[in-house]
Amino acid sequence: MTRFAFCQPGFRPGILLCIAIAALGQAQARERPGKFVPRAQVQSIQKEKHRLCAEPGRIPGMNAAPGTDAWSDFFLEKEADMIVMSGTQTELGRIHLDRAEGTLVCGEYSLDEGDVQIGDWIGVQVIRNPPRTSVSSGPRPITPPSRLRSEVDGKMMVLVDWDFVVFGQGEDPSADNYNPHFFERAPELTPRIESFYMDQYEVTNREYFAFCRGTGRTLPDAWRADGKPADALQDHPFVMASYSDAAAYAAWAGKRLPSELEWEMAARGGLKKLRNGSGANGIRRRPCDFPMGEWQEGVCNTRERWSGAPKTLPVQALKDTSPYGVVGLCGSAPEWTASWYHPYPGQPSFPMHLAGQQFRVIRGGGFFLPRDSARADARDYGGMESPGQERRAGIRLVRSLRP
Repeated sequence: MTRFAFCQPGFRPGILLCIAIAALGQAQARERPGKFVPRAQVQSIQKEKHRLCAEPGRIPGMNAAPGTDAWSDFFLEKEADMIVMSGTQTELGRIHLDRAEGTLVCGEYSLDEGDVQIGDWIGVQVIRNPPRTSVSSGPRPITPPSRLRSEVDGKMMVLVDWDFVVFGQGEDPSADNYNPHFFERAPELTPRIESFYMDQYEVTNREYFAFCRGTGRTLPDAWRADGKPADALQDHPFVMASYSDAAAYAAWAGKRLPSELEWEMAARGGLKKLRNGSGANGIRRRPCDFPMGEWQEGVCNTRERWSGAPKTLPVQALKDTSPYGVVGLCGSAPEWTASWYHPYPGQPSFPMHLAGQQFRVIRGGGFFLPRDSARADARDYGGMESPGQERRAGIRLVRSLRP
């Protein structure tokens, strides 16, 4: 097996190139002229091969932009020799580019398991081979903005960048959110979630009323006497949505309800957010329990916040912020997702009479619920079609980065 070592941050490409040339010999260097591609990230680790991905223009501490010679050399080669450098060590091997999605190109490498950790970055010296057909055609996409405003309902949306999601919890097998593989990091057990935008704040009473007025949808019972929500509650989250209400609002707004795993990754972060150089494979053993990290009194709007009757708060008054800048995921209003209520793969104990396509997953804490419901991994369910019994919750929508 060819062995590669990862590239420590802080080494300049020129220094690394000199080291590589010295290690491989002057003659070999002359035979293999090339350009240095600064870094690609380790995205998965398997027993015999690892997966690395490079994204031009999104490399910390580097000024090179997409389209520069170094990146062109990397992207124009379907296969290329490479030198992976770490300090004074160099290894010569071969890269195979097996995926091209706009500016994202990934390759698989034969590596010893102890050499790299998920989230590490390597340096690659791309060797010029005879020109081959480019793996991508046309102009490269512009790096997506971190925020955008929805055209229909005017809500600000924040980017949740693609990542691998660690979901559920691995300590209580009797709970409905038990994931038997919670502490494992194998790619087949850690789903990849593609980039998407998520509403920064929950849909408010004001916004849901605009939807009803624009579409003729029946007002909630609590609003019918006045024909509108109370003035003092206009900017509070709308908490009276059935699943069909939430789906209808999403269709009107040109967005969609998040999947359960999209919601959880937005609340606690994926593997890239867990990178800290410790624990299994160089990441924290477990993601945070709450969107803002550790539990903090008075931050989430849950029942514990109130000595009297609990109530909602204006969405912009909430202080719990997820790793991506999404606000209000741990309290105020539980939120509908598009996912059916199913057990996680391998879960030994689950109320199977509730499984199937009858209930949707609800995520997030509520102003009337205890703090355990505000955990980023907590699950609830609803969706009975009976108008008098159907669960009510709030709405927060997403939009895929790519159609």
